[in-house]
Amino acid sequence: MKYVTGDASEKLEKLLRLPATGEEQDWEIELADPNRLDEFIRVFSEGEYNQEERFAFGALIVSSFDGLLRCNRSKKQRENLYDYLVENNDVDDDIVTLYKEKEMLIWSRILAVLKEDEILYDGIVEYWALRGEYSDSEPFLITPFFQRDFKE
Repeated sequence: MKYVTGDASEKLEKLLRLPATGEEQDWEIELADPNRLDEFIRVFSEGEYNQEERFAFGALIVSSFDGLLRCNRSKKQRENLYDYLVENNDVDDDIVTLYKEKEMLIWSRILAVLKEDEILYDGIVEYWALRGEYSDSEPFLITPFFQRDFKE
């Protein structure tokens, strides 16, 4: 599994003015910011980055989108959706009713980033789609997007 490197995280911290302390264990999750998701996608799309930086951007963008999905729902709505996802393995047909139109549009932008270099982002896909060592984990709100759009 690929991870965000120190050099890449330092560059993105400066570029995006992220509130990093240097003590982050799960950098992309701890610094994810749903309120800045559009900015992250825009800055990524407009710049030239090496593979490590692109991977870090992808991880940060995906984590921020997962945060957005959580922020857009009350605790009860999140619990109901988690329960639904646990009970229903295949939600491909239901995805448009489970998520808001704006969320679907944002996902299409993120999907374009990830599909640009599927090999580079393979570890991100495996983690959020709950494949491999993660297959017994509880689903994330973002998991159905990955399972639908990145078939094994």
